[in-house]
Amino acid sequence: MLADKYRLEQELGRGAMGAVFRARHLVTGKQVAIKCQLPSEQEHPDDMARFLAEARAAAAITHPNIVDVYDVGEADGALYLVMELLDGVPLRALLGRGPLPLGPAVRTMVDVMRGIAAAHRSGVVHRDLKPENVLLQRAVDDAAQGPKVLDFGIAKLRAAGDGDSGHSAPSLTTTGAVIGTPHYMSPEQAEASQHVDARADIYALGVMLYELLAGVRPYQANSATAVLLRAARGEHTPLRSLRPDVPPALANAIATAMAPRADDRFDRVGAFIDAIQPFAAAQGLEPGTAASEIRDGISTPLAVESLRSTRRRRLLGVPVSWLLLLAVAIALGLSYLRASRRPDDVVSTPPTEPATAVTTPSSSASQRPAAEPAPPDPPPPSADAVETPAPRPAVGGAKPRRNVPSRASSSPAPEPTTAPERRGRLGVGFGRDEF
Repeated sequence: MLADKYRLEQELGRGAMGAVFRARHLVTGKQVAIKCQLPSEQEHPDDMARFLAEARAAAAITHPNIVDVYDVGEADGALYLVMELLDGVPLRALLGRGPLPLGPAVRTMVDVMRGIAAAHRSGVVHRDLKPENVLLQRAVDDAAQGPKVLDFGIAKLRAAGDGDSGHSAPSLTTTGAVIGTPHYMSPEQAEASQHVDARADIYALGVMLYELLAGVRPYQANSATAVLLRAARGEHTPLRSLRPDVPPALANAIATAMAPRADDRFDRVGAFIDAIQPFAAAQGLEPGTAASEIRDGISTPLAVESLRSTRRRRLLGVPVSWLLLLAVAIALGLSYLRASRRPDDVVSTPPTEPATAVTTPSSSASQRPAAEPAPPDPPPPSADAVETPAPRPAVGGAKPRRNVPSRASSSPAPEPTTAPERRGRLGVGFGRDEF
C-alpha cells in the first residue's frame, strides 16, 4: 500500500532515481504507473529536489505526446509520482533491426517533436531525449495511439517569459556537472552551460532521426569523452552515404539540427517540423498510425519494412535455392541410372567355337622334301573378320575362351549367329547394328 490510496501490484522498471510500479487506485479502481523514489536517494536533498522538478515539469505540459501526471506526494519520507499507465515498448526496441522505413520514421519523430514543442512553450527543456524515453503505444480498439515522451527527470524549467531566448532560471545542475546521455547530448550541454535552451533538445531530436534512418548513431567511439569530442567537431558520416534513398532536403534538415554550434541549428522545434513534414507521407501509412498497431510486444509499422537486403533473389518467381536443389536431384538421379545398368545388359552375340588350324594327318617334317619351301603365312584377316569380344559369362558358368582366329588357318572366320539380340532386363535398348 502507498499513502493509503494506491496498491502496488508489479514493478515495471528501475532507474537511477526510482522504481516504477503498476498500481491501482483503491477508490476509483483505475490502473496507474507510480514512480517511487529509491530509499538510497532519500538522503540527498538535490535528488529529492530533482524528483519534484520532474513532477512539476511533466505536470506543466498537456499534450497527447507527453505522459500525463496525475499526482505527486510523499509517503514514509519517500516521494512518489503518479502517471498514466501506458501499454507499449520503447522506441529503442526497434533500432536493433537496422534502418527504419523513411515515411513512418519521419512521421513518428514529427509526433515526438510536437510534444517537445509543447514542452518548450510551457517553459520546459527535456535535456535527456533518446529512444529509451519515447514509448510507442499499442493501438486501442483499432484506434492509433501516438508516441509518448517520458522521463523529465533532468528537465530544466525556464523562467516565465524566457521563450526560446536561451536565458533560463537557476538549474539544479551545478557548474562542471554533466547530466544526460553522451550520444544525444549537444556540445553546449556537455560543457555544463547554465544557458542550455530548446536548441539542446533540437540537437537530440536530430540525432534520433539520424539513427532511425541510418540504423547507427552518428558518432561512434570507444568512450563517452571521444563521442563528445567528435560531436563538438561535427565528425559524423553523412546520412546519404549510409542511406542513399534519403532525399537531400531531408538529410540537410537533419544535419542542420545536429550542427555543433547552437546558433547554426533551427531556432525552434516548429521550424524543424516544417522542414521534414513533407517527407512524413513517403511510404503510405495514414497520418497518426506510425507508432500504432504494436503486436507481439515489438512489432509496429515502423518495423514492417526492413531496408536490409535479406530477401533472396528469385528467378521467374521461384527462389534460386529451390532451382539448385532440383538440379542436384536430377544429377543424382542420372548418376543412379547409369550405375544401375549391369554389363550383361549390353547387346552382344553368343560366343562361337574357336577356329582350329588345318593340318595334314600323319604328316611330319621328316617326310617333306628337303627342298620344299615352307608354306607362306596366311593372308591377314579381312575387315569382315573383325574380332568380337565374347560376353561375360553368366553367374556360375565357366569362363569361355576368347575367340582368337588362328594364324595358321586360312579358312574365313565363322559368320555371326543370327540369334535374337538381347535388350536387357526391360527388353529395350539398341541392337549392335543400330548402335
